[in-house]
Amino acid sequence: MLDDDLDALDRDEVVAALRAARLVRSRLDAFELRAHRRLRTLASAGRSEPAEAAIAAASDGDGRHGRSVSERDELCLDAPEVEAALDNGELSGAHLDAFNAACRDLPPEVRTEFLEHAAGLTERAAKLSIDAFRRECRRLAKHLLSVSSGGSDVDEFERQRAASKVTRWTDRATGMCSTLIEVDPLRDAEMSSAVRAEIARLRQTDGNRDLTWKQLELQAWVNCVSGARTDTACSTSTSTSTSTSTSASTPTSRETGRSSGRRSVDRTPQVIAVVDVEMLRVGAHRNELELRCETSEAVDLAAATLRRLCCEAEIIPVVMNGPSQVLDEGRGERTATVEQRHALRAMHTSCAFPGCTVGFESCRMHHVDWWTRDVGPTDLANLLPLCELDHHRVHEGKWSVTLDANRHATWRRPDGVVHHVGPTANRHDE
Repeated sequence: MLDDDLDALDRDEVVAALRAARLVRSRLDAFELRAHRRLRTLASAGRSEPAEAAIAAASDGDGRHGRSVSERDELCLDAPEVEAALDNGELSGAHLDAFNAACRDLPPEVRTEFLEHAAGLTERAAKLSIDAFRRECRRLAKHLLSVSSGGSDVDEFERQRAASKVTRWTDRATGMCSTLIEVDPLRDAEMSSAVRAEIARLRQTDGNRDLTWKQLELQAWVNCVSGARTDTACSTSTSTSTSTSTSASTPTSRETGRSSGRRSVDRTPQVIAVVDVEMLRVGAHRNELELRCETSEAVDLAAATLRRLCCEAEIIPVVMNGPSQVLDEGRGERTATVEQRHALRAMHTSCAFPGCTVGFESCRMHHVDWWTRDVGPTDLANLLPLCELDHHRVHEGKWSVTLDANRHATWRRPDGVVHHVGPTANRHDE
């Protein structure tokens, strides 16, 4: 397969070749581990430089790669099942790096407990993107560390707050100015929410309709920081989800009535968080690999912080299927309602197009059966979050998507060939 002429292959054959290359790459990563061990043996006998240095020399002097292989080797010695999965192509070197990044700084006893979950994490890796796998490893490490230290997720949040900072500098060669903001997840969500609200306002202003997404985003940041935006209020909202979700919001972010048949909604920014109900209640879960307490953008949040926010907010149930919320608007509404966005947010962390990682908050709510062409309703079963690029892909690029009753989508390319069939909701599959 790898010897085939790529210029003569169709799309499916190219993807098959890439999968074959991935398997080869995994086996090469496993080969490097065995080479590292042999070099370590030779070094102990005085017949080679240190194994890490020899690996780096063979990689054109890449010292970082040498350290990475050394850390992978140490991991596999402690968890042999990880090396077996690497050799079989079930894991890649990037997965091993995610293991190490999560457990590198853990106390020895906590690291040992983390590695006891290696088999479960390896099984989960087949269902996750590499980014989602990294997040799952981090969540597990944080949970085990919290349990070991008496459940001090409050201390974790306070450490994040204390480490938050702003760094500004100017590139003398280009004259461009840079600002780096390192901040705890809660304040990051507050800032992001305010910026998203400002982007929504700018989109409705005639003079901004021709701006690119990056230009809109930048202008929204400038307006928020400088005070130029018209809507300066900010509220905090949380939501919790298992099969049922609840949403906590302050009274400032509500529906303000109907005007000319449309719902007038206060565009006050909100901070939305998604957490397993059991995690919110007691800070634990039957399955530690599925712990979840995060902002809507999948940034980890301390459960104690979320519990405090819920004490300060009014709790409003948002039920996926039931009478508590009106989630089907039919043809009475053109755009998704606040309640529908809350329900979709609890299911989706990102754009629903396969492999797309653009966050939910940057997506438009797409009518699967188009509002204009197909006279599609604004019902939850007919809505999917799509980023700007993939929204254009469907509307102008001649891609198509259908959605069944279980929210499994079938995506077809412009040539009519099925591109992907599978579930669209990804928050609970991560």
